[in-house]
Amino acid sequence: MSKRASMKNRRDTGDTIPLLEPLEPRLLLSGNVTALTIGTSLFLYGDTAANDILIEQGVLHAGLFTVTGRNATTVNGTAAGTPVEFPDMDADIWAWMSDGNDIVEIKNANVPGTVRIDQGAGAATTDIDPSTIGGDLWLWTGVGAHDFTLDGGGIAGSLYITNGAGPQSTTLHNTLVCGNVTLVNSDGATTTTLAPALIQGSLTILNGDGHDTFMMDGGGVGGVGGNLFISNSTGGATTTLHNMILVGSMTLINGDGATTTTLDPAPVQGSLTILNGDGHDTFTMDGGGVGGVGGNLFISNGPGGSLTTLTNNAVVMGNATVLTGDGGSAFAMSGGNIGGSLLISSGDGGSQTALTSDVVVMGSVTVLTGDGGSGFGITGGTIVGSLFISNGPGASQTTLAGSAVVGVNATVLAADGGCTFSMTGGGIGGSLLISSGDGVSGTGLTGNALIMGNATVLTGDGACTFAMSGGGISAGLFISSGDGNSLTTLTNSAAVGGNATVLTGDGGSAFAMTGGGIGGSLFISTGDGGSQTAITSDALVMGNVTVLTGDGGGGFGMTGGGIGGSATIMTESGGVQVQLTSVVVALNLAISTGPGNDQFTLDDVTVHGSTFIQTGPASTAAPDDDTVNIERGAVAGFPSTFAGVFSLNTGWGDDVVAIGKLGGDWKADFTGLALFDGGLGADSLDALTYGNTGIDPTRIFNFETVT
Repeated sequence: MSKRASMKNRRDTGDTIPLLEPLEPRLLLSGNVTALTIGTSLFLYGDTAANDILIEQGVLHAGLFTVTGRNATTVNGTAAGTPVEFPDMDADIWAWMSDGNDIVEIKNANVPGTVRIDQGAGAATTDIDPSTIGGDLWLWTGVGAHDFTLDGGGIAGSLYITNGAGPQSTTLHNTLVCGNVTLVNSDGATTTTLAPALIQGSLTILNGDGHDTFMMDGGGVGGVGGNLFISNSTGGATTTLHNMILVGSMTLINGDGATTTTLDPAPVQGSLTILNGDGHDTFTMDGGGVGGVGGNLFISNGPGGSLTTLTNNAVVMGNATVLTGDGGSAFAMSGGNIGGSLLISSGDGGSQTALTSDVVVMGSVTVLTGDGGSGFGITGGTIVGSLFISNGPGASQTTLAGSAVVGVNATVLAADGGCTFSMTGGGIGGSLLISSGDGVSGTGLTGNALIMGNATVLTGDGACTFAMSGGGISAGLFISSGDGNSLTTLTNSAAVGGNATVLTGDGGSAFAMTGGGIGGSLFISTGDGGSQTAITSDALVMGNVTVLTGDGGGGFGMTGGGIGGSATIMTESGGVQVQLTSVVVALNLAISTGPGNDQFTLDDVTVHGSTFIQTGPASTAAPDDDTVNIERGAVAGFPSTFAGVFSLNTGWGDDVVAIGKLGGDWKADFTGLALFDGGLGADSLDALTYGNTGIDPTRIFNFETVT
């Protein structure tokens, strides 16, 4: 089979390729191109030498095409530099240049039909500048470096380029392509530049192995009227879209190797999909006030680390999804909004997510991270749906700052390694759930943060801190922590609309409430290690207050305010201090302590129900010398009043009970039945000479000294 017939089989495009009879031997010169017209089309046949030809129009006569050989290349045997004219050319151009380092240039020509150029193997250069092509442009090259430039003019049809292995450079400048552009490159580094260029159809680029660079700069007028599809194999890739518009969707597929993708600004009216293999991947979308994605944004990165950035008010009208493998990942969005939901899922290696400058997400935000620690922060802005964060082992930090708002629920799940949650101002329209494994954990709600539902904090072993300053929780507060020190503070008039429950393991715990209120009940249960509870500054609990502590001692103190239900305080061994000053209890007061030297102080207290105080057990071998002071404070306020049954039993030990003192209103009124039992030990009661009412000496038992 002849070479031209073989080419026909390889490049069949539906047109008939004429076969030529061999020329006279005297014309088969090295570096010669055979040119002729068949019908109204121009056909060019190069040899295996380095051919260099220029195709022009109007050089010798207006409107007529010429072919000129350059750099010692002859055309039909005509010396280089001498144009050969083809008066019958009025349709297509066909060029088979054979193997060799060939150059084909079409300049200042208006080709009525289609142009087909086969450069063969070898270094090849194809330039079209500036010219117009009335049909399609087809270009094939074999193995070797190839440069293609389309500068000025345009193509009424489509552009198809297929390159063999080797470095490839494709440039479209100041060019209009009315149809599609398809570029297929084999292995080798590639550079594709469109700056500026307008493609009214779709753009498809398929690259083999090697680093691939694509840059499209619309210059404010360029772009792609259809879809953009780029597929790169291994070797890394750099993709840049600048100052252009993409009317359709964009799909970018990269193999292994570091990749950088930038849209700055480049609106994509459809969806944007990026699939990356192994290697560090960087994606940046700069809105520039006009950039964004009209559909969904989907990015999938393999292992190797990734950085995804949406800045300058970039907009995603649909959902945004970023999936990364191991190696660490970061997602940052500054300004702009997402019309759907945001999903970020990363593998091991650490993850950072930051939403700043009043970002708005109209759906939900979900962040799933692997091992290695993670951070999530939103400053200002709004998540209209829910926030869900699940972190693997490693330290994790979640921050809602600058009046950030979550429209529904916020959930943070963290494995071992420590968990920190901070909310400054703003609000959560539903409930807050924080669940973390072992490690130090801290939760802070400040700046009048508001949670419209429940707040639940569940932590494993390790120190646990919960702090709420101002603001409020419309429903209930539930805190459960494992072993380790625990500190819970409600300050600056913080309010809980429902019940507040704090459960801690061994290791010591503290609860402090300054001002504010709890609309339901307060329940505190702690393990061994000591416990401290302080309610001050006229804090109000509308329901019951219950404090249950393990071994290790501790204390309960309440200054000002009131309890709308009953108060129950029960401790194990260790010695405790209980102090109530200027407190109103609407129902009953019950205090029971285990072995240890306990101290009780009640000043200006009003109990509308019954009061039961049991200090220590009935018998024990451990020290259990307790002190009970009622109305013995430094400042005279108003008399303490116990409206119901009052029962005091000091149990084992040498106990001291003192009620009232001389002068002022240092006294107590027992309007119900009052019973005093010193139990075993050398006990003393000092209460009969200070103006107290309702104390009947006949109901005083087992006190060795009564005054």
